[in-house]
Amino acid sequence: MNVERLYTVAQVVADDLNSTDINNLLGQISATLQNITSQQNNGSHLQQLTDQLSQLKQKCKESVLNDFPPLWEQVLIELGFTPFGNELFKQVNETIQRNQLTVPEAKKEIDQINSQYTTRKKALDQMLNSFKTLGIGSEELGPGECEVGVLVPREFVENDLDNLSREFENLSDIFGVFDELATGSRSGFKVNSISSSDFGLYIAAAAPVVLMVSTSIDKLMSAYRNYWEVKKIKQDLEERNVPSTNLDGLNNHIDTIVKKAINELIEELIVQANGKLDNGRKNELKIELKLSLNKLANRLDRGFNIEVRVKPPEIGDADDEAEDDDVSQNTDKSTEIYNQIKSYSKNFSYIENQNDPIVFLTESIDDLKKEHDAIKKKTTKKTTKKK
Repeated sequence: MNVERLYTVAQVVADDLNSTDINNLLGQISATLQNITSQQNNGSHLQQLTDQLSQLKQKCKESVLNDFPPLWEQVLIELGFTPFGNELFKQVNETIQRNQLTVPEAKKEIDQINSQYTTRKKALDQMLNSFKTLGIGSEELGPGECEVGVLVPREFVENDLDNLSREFENLSDIFGVFDELATGSRSGFKVNSISSSDFGLYIAAAAPVVLMVSTSIDKLMSAYRNYWEVKKIKQDLEERNVPSTNLDGLNNHIDTIVKKAINELIEELIVQANGKLDNGRKNELKIELKLSLNKLANRLDRGFNIEVRVKPPEIGDADDEAEDDDVSQNTDKSTEIYNQIKSYSKNFSYIENQNDPIVFLTESIDDLKKEHDAIKKKTTKKTTKKK
């Protein structure tokens, strides 16, 4: 991760810790646990602990860290702020509940968390002050700007420059199809930054393009989660000695989950492109889109991570908007697009696949054309038979 992006993430974390006052609350809980230990007959301390836990729960719920995209979450973990958000309250609460009869042990565990947060927060503030002194800026988006970030695992490209170069070309091809569908042309993408912990590529893209990318990632991730859930059901049935012949239908369903999601996505995205492309070009793009979605699915299944960042456009004064209905309508439409992107991106996460990846989907345009022609030929035969 480059230092400017680290600055951006670190500043958000520091602001959140200041606004939620998590460190202070952890210290109060620790002090109350000490009071409970030394003054066991004073019931007011138990009520005080209950109130403090309630406050911590609310503050953890309000924490913006809960909504961090996976790439930012990775930085957060590397900075040592884990657990965080709702998970922080869960761990604190479970620690206290588990040690109701051994309060000193609960205090010891809470003190460890508090010490970690206090030490890290102090180091974070020192780092941010150093960045300011050195004149290092953060990577902030301007109003109406969008960014797509892609984390390329080093093992995928084997730390090889040629492989990485080809992968960047692949990513350009993948997103290029979305660009044409959303805008009617392929204008290319400006690189905002590149990081190197894993190879992170951050590119600027128009909001309609990012919306299509977000829609696709959301649906593909849902399909993969569904795949592994059904796979687990099958494994459970096999362990219960259900005959393999009775699982044939389930096997067929498993094999088509991701492919079916891709086919549905193709139709959905082509409909979204309505008005921007002529019918002939739409048909041509279906094959390219399937290729891009196959590539995207393959990469999500092999440890890639994709995030989007957006900053909604600034809304003008009400009087100005009243003077021009078209401007008002465009602003409303833009705001809706940005809200849709944010809603999809909240569901992004790593695909937790502890097994071998799903069978590799074809990334060859020639194979896709053959597949398309075979399906078309099969459909024509069925139509002929009906006549």
